[in-house]
Amino acid sequence: MRRALGEAATRRRLVRAGPRSVAFAIRARPVAFGFTAAFGVTSGVLGLVGPAGRDRVAGWVSTSVDNLGRQPIGALVGSAFVAVEDQMAWLALCVLGLFAADRALGWRRLLAAIVTAQVVGSLVSEGVVWWQVAHGVLPASARTTLDVGPSYIVVAGLTVGLLRGSWPGRLGAALGCWLLYPLLYPHLFGGLSRLQVAAVGHVVSVAVGALFTAVGPRSPDRAAAVRETTARTSPAVETTRPAPSSDAGRAEESGG
Repeated sequence: MRRALGEAATRRRLVRAGPRSVAFAIRARPVAFGFTAAFGVTSGVLGLVGPAGRDRVAGWVSTSVDNLGRQPIGALVGSAFVAVEDQMAWLALCVLGLFAADRALGWRRLLAAIVTAQVVGSLVSEGVVWWQVAHGVLPASARTTLDVGPSYIVVAGLTVGLLRGSWPGRLGAALGCWLLYPLLYPHLFGGLSRLQVAAVGHVVSVAVGALFTAVGPRSPDRAAAVRETTARTSPAVETTRPAPSSDAGRAEESGG
């Protein structure tokens, strides 16, 4: 009887712990979970619409010079969630870069860092294209060059993870850098001397990640804080003890 009651209590705790574990993980790393999930869902949807539909969406959200002039908000926001190839690799890089950075900076500073990397990286790199077209260095067709993907955000996150992450986070960020180099080669920093778009944007992203790492103290472990809050607010699990049998009661009376 006692064993059956213990097993039932264990099952109840496991059932309750499932949703709580997911909620705890999301609350502990909200920016990393949010961006990674949004990018994964977007990639899945674009995979369903086929190459033609994916190319139309990518052309609409591209942070090209012309698009930034027509719809700057839609381009700056949407382009971060669209990758035209290697979607699974980018998803893995989001996990390796952003989760370490979320723990190191806290979700508010990480959100500010990745928004800054995406916006400033896009504006600076495309501003260079605009200047080169205006001065005849590049043809006018460069104003519509496709520029999408989460690379500016990922590079900023990996920079933070390498500089300020925990040792497991730094190892993950180092693995991400090792994976990122062949994925983006030669566009990561190649062509920087010619001020190519991707190279300029990635340099800006590294600078943004380093800046947010240097400014401000290390974030306290939000996971520990969430765990403590959850433990404090969760109702205590009551265990039901079986009532003593009648034989045991009679034995106590006779012994008294």
